[in-house]
Amino acid sequence: MPVKMAAFKSMAKQLQPFLAIFQSDNPLLPFMASTLQEMIVGLMKRYVKAGVLQKATSAVKLLKLDLSDVKNFLEIKKVDIGLVAVDKLKKLQADKKIYQFKSEFQSFLTTIVGKLFEKTPIAYTLARNLTCLDPNLIVTDKEGCCAKFNVVLSKLVKCSRLNIRDCDPLVLQYSEFLDLAIKAEKSAFEEFNFKVDRLDIFLQKQIGSVSSLSKLWDLLRELLILSNPSQATVESFSVNWQVMIKNSKEKTFVARCTIHDHIQSIGGLVQLVVYKELHVVASAGRQRYSAYLEEQKKEQQQAFQNRKRKIVFEEKAEFEEKEKRLASEISALQLDVDSLAKEAEEKSKLVLVTKSNALRKAAKGKERALKKIKDELRELAKKSASL
Repeated sequence: MPVKMAAFKSMAKQLQPFLAIFQSDNPLLPFMASTLQEMIVGLMKRYVKAGVLQKATSAVKLLKLDLSDVKNFLEIKKVDIGLVAVDKLKKLQADKKIYQFKSEFQSFLTTIVGKLFEKTPIAYTLARNLTCLDPNLIVTDKEGCCAKFNVVLSKLVKCSRLNIRDCDPLVLQYSEFLDLAIKAEKSAFEEFNFKVDRLDIFLQKQIGSVSSLSKLWDLLRELLILSNPSQATVESFSVNWQVMIKNSKEKTFVARCTIHDHIQSIGGLVQLVVYKELHVVASAGRQRYSAYLEEQKKEQQQAFQNRKRKIVFEEKAEFEEKEKRLASEISALQLDVDSLAKEAEEKSKLVLVTKSNALRKAAKGKERALKKIKDELRELAKKSASL
Protein backbone atom coordinates (compact mmCIF):
# COMPACT_ATOMS: atom_id res chain seq x y z
CA MET A 1 0.00 0.00 0.00
CA PRO A 2 2.76 2.60 0.81
CA VAL A 3 4.28 1.95 -2.65
CA LYS A 4 0.94 2.53 -4.36
CA MET A 5 0.30 5.72 -2.42
CA ALA A 6 3.76 7.04 -3.32
CA ALA A 7 3.29 6.24 -7.03
CA PHE A 8 -0.20 7.79 -7.14
CA LYS A 9 1.03 10.86 -5.26
CA SER A 10 3.84 11.27 -7.78
CA MET A 11 1.34 11.17 -10.65
CA ALA A 12 -1.13 13.46 -8.83
CA LYS A 13 1.57 16.13 -8.58
CA GLN A 14 1.57 16.26 -12.39
CA LEU A 15 -2.21 16.71 -12.52
CA GLN A 16 -2.60 19.15 -9.63
CA PRO A 17 -1.15 22.29 -11.34
CA PHE A 18 -3.60 21.94 -14.24
CA LEU A 19 -6.56 21.58 -11.88
CA ALA A 20 -5.45 24.56 -9.82
CA ILE A 21 -4.94 26.86 -12.82
CA PHE A 22 -8.20 26.07 -14.59
CA GLN A 23 -10.42 26.34 -11.50
CA SER A 24 -10.94 29.99 -12.41
CA ASP A 25 -13.51 32.49 -13.67
CA ASN A 26 -11.02 33.70 -16.28
CA PRO A 27 -11.66 32.69 -19.93
CA LEU A 28 -8.89 30.07 -20.19
CA LEU A 29 -10.11 27.74 -22.95
CA PRO A 30 -7.63 29.16 -25.53
CA PHE A 31 -4.81 27.86 -23.30
CA MET A 32 -6.41 24.60 -22.17
CA ALA A 33 -5.56 22.36 -25.14
CA SER A 34 -1.85 23.25 -25.13
CA THR A 35 -1.64 22.89 -21.33
CA LEU A 36 -3.42 19.53 -21.52
CA GLN A 37 -1.03 18.41 -24.24
CA GLU A 38 1.98 19.22 -22.05
CA MET A 39 0.43 17.42 -19.08
CA ILE A 40 -0.51 14.32 -21.09
CA VAL A 41 2.94 14.11 -22.68
CA GLY A 42 4.43 14.35 -19.18
CA LEU A 43 2.33 11.39 -18.05
CA MET A 44 3.13 9.37 -21.17
CA LYS A 45 6.88 9.87 -20.72
CA ARG A 46 6.54 7.57 -17.72
CA TYR A 47 5.70 4.53 -19.86
CA VAL A 48 5.85 5.40 -23.60
CA LYS A 49 9.01 5.30 -25.70
CA ALA A 50 10.68 8.67 -26.31
CA GLY A 51 10.82 8.07 -30.07
CA VAL A 52 7.04 7.61 -30.21
CA LEU A 53 6.39 10.85 -28.32
CA GLN A 54 8.85 12.81 -30.47
CA LYS A 55 6.70 12.06 -33.50
CA ALA A 56 3.58 13.42 -31.73
CA THR A 57 4.43 17.07 -32.43
CA SER A 58 0.81 18.29 -32.24
CA ALA A 59 -2.33 17.56 -30.25
CA VAL A 60 -3.90 15.82 -33.27
CA LYS A 61 -0.90 13.50 -33.68
CA LEU A 62 -0.90 12.83 -29.95
CA LEU A 63 -4.56 11.79 -30.07
CA LYS A 64 -3.81 9.37 -32.92
CA LEU A 65 -1.34 7.36 -30.84
CA ASP A 66 -2.53 3.79 -30.29
CA LEU A 67 -2.67 3.31 -26.53
CA SER A 68 -3.38 -0.40 -26.95
CA ASP A 69 -0.17 -1.11 -28.92
CA VAL A 70 2.42 -2.42 -26.45
CA LYS A 71 5.14 -1.77 -29.06
CA ASN A 72 4.87 1.91 -28.13
CA PHE A 73 5.53 1.18 -24.44
CA LEU A 74 8.77 1.08 -22.49
CA GLU A 75 9.92 -2.16 -20.91
CA ILE A 76 8.11 -2.79 -17.65
CA LYS A 77 11.28 -2.34 -15.62
CA LYS A 78 11.75 1.17 -17.11
CA VAL A 79 8.26 2.43 -16.18
CA ASP A 80 8.62 5.59 -14.08
CA ILE A 81 6.69 5.28 -10.81
CA GLY A 82 8.42 8.18 -9.03
CA LEU A 83 11.57 8.26 -6.90
CA VAL A 84 9.76 7.81 -3.58
CA ALA A 85 7.89 4.77 -4.88
CA VAL A 86 11.12 3.31 -6.29
CA ASP A 87 12.77 3.66 -2.88
CA LYS A 88 9.84 1.92 -1.17
CA LEU A 89 9.70 -0.73 -3.88
CA LYS A 90 13.29 -1.79 -3.19
CA LYS A 91 12.17 -3.03 0.21
CA LEU A 92 9.95 -5.68 -1.40
CA GLN A 93 13.06 -7.59 -2.54
CA ALA A 94 10.96 -9.70 -4.87
CA ASP A 95 11.39 -9.25 -8.62
CA LYS A 96 8.00 -10.79 -9.32
CA LYS A 97 6.17 -8.31 -7.07
CA ILE A 98 8.15 -5.38 -8.50
CA TYR A 99 7.32 -6.45 -12.06
CA GLN A 100 3.64 -6.94 -11.18
CA PHE A 101 3.36 -3.51 -9.54
CA LYS A 102 5.03 -1.68 -12.43
CA SER A 103 2.85 -3.56 -14.92
CA GLU A 104 -0.30 -2.56 -13.02
CA PHE A 105 0.90 1.05 -12.78
CA GLN A 106 1.51 1.10 -16.54
CA SER A 107 -2.06 -0.12 -17.13
CA PHE A 108 -3.34 2.54 -14.74
CA LEU A 109 -1.44 5.30 -16.58
CA THR A 110 -2.77 4.04 -19.92
CA THR A 111 -6.34 4.22 -18.59
CA ILE A 112 -5.81 7.74 -17.20
CA VAL A 113 -4.36 9.00 -20.49
CA GLY A 114 -7.19 7.33 -22.41
CA LYS A 115 -9.75 9.15 -20.25
CA LEU A 116 -7.93 12.45 -20.79
CA PHE A 117 -8.01 11.86 -24.55
CA GLU A 118 -11.71 11.05 -24.42
CA LYS A 119 -13.15 13.44 -21.83
CA THR A 120 -11.11 16.66 -21.95
CA PRO A 121 -11.30 19.61 -24.41
CA ILE A 122 -8.17 18.40 -26.24
CA ALA A 123 -10.49 16.00 -28.08
CA TYR A 124 -12.46 18.88 -29.64
CA THR A 125 -11.42 20.72 -32.79
CA LEU A 126 -12.70 24.09 -31.59
CA ALA A 127 -10.80 23.91 -28.30
CA ARG A 128 -7.55 22.91 -30.03
CA ASN A 129 -7.78 25.75 -32.56
CA LEU A 130 -8.78 28.46 -30.09
CA THR A 131 -5.07 28.71 -29.35
CA CYS A 132 -5.17 31.30 -32.15
CA LEU A 133 -6.18 33.71 -29.35
CA ASP A 134 -3.05 32.97 -27.30
CA PRO A 135 -1.08 36.27 -27.26
CA ASN A 136 2.28 34.44 -27.06
CA LEU A 137 1.44 32.33 -30.11
CA ILE A 138 0.08 35.32 -32.06
CA VAL A 139 3.52 36.97 -32.25
CA THR A 140 5.52 33.75 -32.76
CA ASP A 141 3.42 31.76 -35.25
CA LYS A 142 1.34 34.06 -37.46
CA GLU A 143 0.70 31.47 -40.20
CA GLY A 144 -0.32 28.80 -37.70
CA CYS A 145 -2.70 31.20 -35.95
CA CYS A 146 -4.31 32.19 -39.26
CA ALA A 147 -4.86 28.52 -40.15
CA LYS A 148 -6.39 27.83 -36.73
CA PHE A 149 -8.61 30.91 -36.96
CA ASN A 150 -9.98 29.61 -40.28
CA VAL A 151 -10.81 26.28 -38.61
CA VAL A 152 -12.61 28.14 -35.79
CA LEU A 153 -14.69 30.06 -38.35
CA SER A 154 -15.55 26.82 -40.18
CA LYS A 155 -16.75 25.21 -36.94
CA LEU A 156 -18.87 28.25 -36.08
CA VAL A 157 -20.46 28.23 -39.54
CA LYS A 158 -21.15 24.49 -39.22
CA CYS A 159 -22.82 25.07 -35.83
CA SER A 160 -24.91 27.95 -37.25
CA ARG A 161 -23.15 30.40 -34.94
CA LEU A 162 -21.81 32.45 -37.84
CA ASN A 163 -22.93 33.39 -41.35
CA ILE A 164 -20.44 32.21 -43.98
CA ARG A 165 -20.65 35.62 -45.69
CA ASP A 166 -19.05 37.22 -42.63
CA CYS A 167 -15.98 34.96 -42.73
CA ASP A 168 -13.85 36.78 -45.33
CA PRO A 169 -14.05 40.19 -43.57
CA LEU A 170 -13.23 38.47 -40.27
CA VAL A 171 -10.16 36.76 -41.78
CA LEU A 172 -8.92 40.12 -43.09
CA GLN A 173 -9.49 41.80 -39.72
CA TYR A 174 -7.73 38.96 -37.89
CA SER A 175 -4.73 39.27 -40.22
CA GLU A 176 -4.68 43.03 -39.60
CA PHE A 177 -4.79 42.35 -35.86
CA LEU A 178 -1.78 40.00 -36.10
CA ASP A 179 0.23 42.58 -38.05
CA LEU A 180 -0.67 45.23 -35.49
CA ALA A 181 0.36 42.93 -32.63
CA ILE A 182 3.73 42.07 -34.19
CA LYS A 183 4.63 45.64 -35.20
CA ALA A 184 3.27 47.80 -32.39
CA GLU A 185 2.63 45.67 -29.29
CA LYS A 186 4.95 42.68 -29.63
CA SER A 187 6.47 43.02 -26.15
CA ALA A 188 3.02 43.18 -24.50
CA PHE A 189 1.97 39.98 -26.30
CA GLU A 190 5.21 38.19 -25.43
CA GLU A 191 4.93 39.13 -21.75
CA PHE A 192 1.29 38.01 -21.42
CA ASN A 193 0.91 35.30 -18.75
CA PHE A 194 -2.49 33.59 -18.74
CA LYS A 195 -1.92 32.38 -15.17
CA VAL A 196 -1.89 36.00 -13.99
CA ASP A 197 -3.46 38.20 -16.69
CA ARG A 198 -7.05 38.07 -17.97
CA LEU A 199 -7.31 37.42 -21.71
CA ASP A 200 -10.64 39.23 -22.09
CA ILE A 201 -9.29 42.46 -20.59
CA PHE A 202 -6.06 42.18 -22.60
CA LEU A 203 -7.84 41.70 -25.94
CA GLN A 204 -10.36 44.42 -25.15
CA LYS A 205 -7.46 46.81 -24.68
CA GLN A 206 -5.79 45.70 -27.93
CA ILE A 207 -8.85 45.35 -30.20
CA GLY A 208 -11.87 46.93 -28.53
CA SER A 209 -10.75 50.49 -29.24
CA VAL A 210 -9.79 49.85 -32.90
CA SER A 211 -12.84 50.70 -35.04
CA SER A 212 -11.55 48.78 -38.09
CA LEU A 213 -11.54 45.58 -36.00
CA SER A 214 -15.08 45.95 -34.60
CA LYS A 215 -16.47 42.78 -36.25
CA LEU A 216 -13.48 40.75 -35.07
CA TRP A 217 -13.92 42.07 -31.55
CA ASP A 218 -17.61 41.10 -31.52
CA LEU A 219 -16.67 37.54 -32.54
CA LEU A 220 -13.81 37.21 -30.03
CA ARG A 221 -16.02 38.53 -27.26
CA GLU A 222 -18.61 35.84 -28.06
CA LEU A 223 -15.94 33.13 -28.20
CA LEU A 224 -14.55 34.13 -24.82
CA ILE A 225 -18.01 34.14 -23.24
CA LEU A 226 -18.79 30.74 -24.79
CA SER A 227 -15.49 29.34 -23.54
CA ASN A 228 -16.30 30.42 -19.97
CA PRO A 229 -19.81 31.87 -19.45
CA SER A 230 -19.02 32.96 -15.90
CA GLN A 231 -20.35 36.15 -14.38
CA ALA A 232 -16.87 37.70 -14.33
CA THR A 233 -16.33 37.12 -18.06
CA VAL A 234 -19.77 38.39 -19.05
CA GLU A 235 -19.44 41.45 -16.83
CA SER A 236 -16.13 42.40 -18.40
CA PHE A 237 -17.96 42.95 -21.70
CA SER A 238 -21.44 44.04 -20.55
CA VAL A 239 -22.83 47.29 -19.14
CA ASN A 240 -25.78 45.41 -17.62
CA TRP A 241 -23.87 44.73 -14.41
CA GLN A 242 -23.79 48.50 -13.82
CA VAL A 243 -27.58 48.59 -13.42
CA MET A 244 -28.00 45.30 -11.56
CA ILE A 245 -29.35 45.21 -8.01
CA LYS A 246 -29.89 41.99 -6.07
CA ASN A 247 -33.49 40.73 -5.89
CA SER A 248 -34.76 43.28 -8.44
CA LYS A 249 -37.57 42.12 -10.72
CA GLU A 250 -37.50 42.03 -14.51
CA LYS A 251 -39.52 45.26 -14.97
CA THR A 252 -37.15 47.16 -12.66
CA PHE A 253 -34.12 45.82 -14.51
CA VAL A 254 -35.59 46.76 -17.92
CA ALA A 255 -36.47 50.26 -16.67
CA ARG A 256 -32.97 50.82 -15.28
CA CYS A 257 -31.42 49.61 -18.56
CA THR A 258 -33.65 52.04 -20.51
CA ILE A 259 -32.60 54.95 -18.26
CA HIS A 260 -28.94 53.94 -18.53
CA ASP A 261 -29.12 53.75 -22.34
CA HIS A 262 -30.77 57.19 -22.55
CA ILE A 263 -28.12 58.80 -20.33
CA GLN A 264 -25.39 57.22 -22.43
CA SER A 265 -27.01 58.40 -25.69
CA ILE A 266 -27.19 62.07 -24.59
CA GLY A 267 -23.56 62.17 -23.47
CA GLY A 268 -23.78 61.62 -19.74
CA LEU A 269 -25.77 62.65 -16.69
CA VAL A 270 -24.71 66.32 -16.94
CA GLN A 271 -26.58 66.59 -20.25
CA LEU A 272 -29.87 65.37 -18.75
CA VAL A 273 -32.62 68.02 -18.78
CA VAL A 274 -35.35 67.49 -16.16
CA TYR A 275 -38.64 68.77 -17.61
CA LYS A 276 -41.84 69.61 -15.71
CA GLU A 277 -43.52 66.48 -17.08
CA LEU A 278 -40.76 64.34 -15.59
CA HIS A 279 -41.33 65.96 -12.17
CA VAL A 280 -45.06 65.18 -12.40
CA VAL A 281 -44.42 61.56 -13.37
CA ALA A 282 -41.87 61.12 -10.59
CA SER A 283 -44.15 62.67 -7.94
CA ALA A 284 -46.91 60.22 -8.88
CA GLY A 285 -44.51 57.27 -8.66
CA ARG A 286 -45.60 56.22 -5.18
CA GLN A 287 -49.28 56.13 -6.20
CA ARG A 288 -48.48 54.04 -9.28
CA TYR A 289 -46.38 51.68 -7.17
CA SER A 290 -49.26 51.24 -4.67
CA ALA A 291 -51.67 50.60 -7.56
CA TYR A 292 -49.21 48.07 -8.98
CA LEU A 293 -48.98 46.24 -5.64
CA GLU A 294 -52.78 46.16 -5.39
CA GLU A 295 -53.01 44.76 -8.90
CA GLN A 296 -50.42 42.10 -8.05
CA LYS A 297 -52.41 41.17 -4.94
CA LYS A 298 -55.60 40.77 -6.99
CA GLU A 299 -53.76 38.63 -9.55
CA GLN A 300 -52.42 36.38 -6.79
CA GLN A 301 -55.90 36.02 -5.29
CA GLN A 302 -57.34 35.21 -8.70
CA ALA A 303 -54.61 32.64 -9.31
CA PHE A 304 -55.37 31.07 -5.90
CA GLN A 305 -59.09 30.90 -6.75
CA ASN A 306 -58.28 29.35 -10.12
CA ARG A 307 -56.15 26.67 -8.44
CA LYS A 308 -58.96 25.88 -5.96
CA ARG A 309 -61.49 25.72 -8.80
CA LYS A 310 -59.22 23.40 -10.76
CA ILE A 311 -58.84 21.07 -7.76
CA VAL A 312 -62.64 20.94 -7.28
CA PHE A 313 -63.22 20.20 -10.97
CA GLU A 314 -60.61 17.44 -10.93
CA GLU A 315 -62.20 15.86 -7.83
CA LYS A 316 -65.64 16.15 -9.43
CA ALA A 317 -64.43 14.45 -12.61
CA GLU A 318 -62.87 11.66 -10.53
CA PHE A 319 -66.10 11.05 -8.55
CA GLU A 320 -68.20 11.12 -11.72
CA GLU A 321 -65.94 8.46 -13.19
CA LYS A 322 -66.34 6.33 -10.03
CA GLU A 323 -70.12 6.87 -10.11
CA LYS A 324 -70.31 5.70 -13.70
CA ARG A 325 -68.16 2.63 -12.98
CA LEU A 326 -70.13 1.62 -9.86
CA ALA A 327 -73.46 2.04 -11.66
CA SER A 328 -72.20 -0.25 -14.41
CA GLU A 329 -70.96 -2.85 -11.89
CA ILE A 330 -74.26 -2.76 -9.94
CA SER A 331 -76.22 -3.25 -13.16
CA ALA A 332 -74.06 -6.25 -14.10
CA LEU A 333 -74.44 -7.76 -10.61
CA GLN A 334 -78.25 -7.37 -10.74
CA LEU A 335 -78.34 -9.24 -14.02
CA ASP A 336 -76.22 -12.05 -12.53
CA VAL A 337 -78.45 -12.17 -9.41
CA ASP A 338 -81.62 -12.48 -11.49
CA SER A 339 -80.02 -15.07 -13.75
CA LEU A 340 -78.84 -17.23 -10.83
CA ALA A 341 -82.19 -16.93 -9.01
CA LYS A 342 -84.07 -18.05 -12.11
CA GLU A 343 -81.65 -20.95 -12.67
CA ALA A 344 -81.94 -22.01 -8.99
CA GLU A 345 -85.73 -22.02 -9.26
CA GLU A 346 -85.64 -24.14 -12.42
CA LYS A 347 -83.01 -26.63 -11.22
CA SER A 348 -83.86 -26.53 -7.49
CA LYS A 349 -80.18 -26.10 -6.53
CA LEU A 350 -79.38 -24.54 -3.16
CA VAL A 351 -75.83 -23.68 -4.26
CA LEU A 352 -77.17 -21.31 -6.92
CA VAL A 353 -79.39 -19.59 -4.34
CA THR A 354 -76.33 -19.05 -2.11
CA LYS A 355 -74.37 -17.55 -5.02
CA SER A 356 -77.32 -15.33 -5.92
CA ASN A 357 -77.59 -14.04 -2.34
CA ALA A 358 -73.83 -13.35 -2.21
CA LEU A 359 -74.01 -11.32 -5.41
CA ARG A 360 -77.07 -9.44 -4.12
CA LYS A 361 -75.13 -8.58 -0.95
CA ALA A 362 -72.18 -7.33 -3.03
CA ALA A 363 -74.56 -5.23 -5.16
CA LYS A 364 -76.05 -3.62 -2.03
CA GLY A 365 -72.53 -2.78 -0.79
CA LYS A 366 -71.77 -1.06 -4.09
CA GLU A 367 -75.11 0.78 -3.91
CA ARG A 368 -74.10 2.20 -0.52
CA ALA A 369 -70.75 3.27 -2.00
CA LEU A 370 -72.60 4.84 -4.93
CA LYS A 371 -74.81 6.79 -2.53
CA LYS A 372 -71.72 8.18 -0.76
CA ILE A 373 -70.24 9.25 -4.10
CA LYS A 374 -73.47 11.04 -5.03
CA ASP A 375 -73.39 12.85 -1.68
CA GLU A 376 -69.79 13.89 -2.38
CA LEU A 377 -70.79 15.15 -5.83
CA ARG A 378 -73.57 17.28 -4.33
CA GLU A 379 -71.07 18.80 -1.86
CA LEU A 380 -68.61 19.51 -4.67
CA ALA A 381 -71.38 21.13 -6.72
CA LYS A 382 -72.11 23.50 -3.80
CA LYS A 383 -68.39 24.24 -3.37
CA SER A 384 -67.86 25.00 -7.09
CA ALA A 385 -70.92 27.28 -7.08
CA SER A 386 -69.37 29.36 -4.28
CA LEU A 387 -66.03 29.79 -6.11
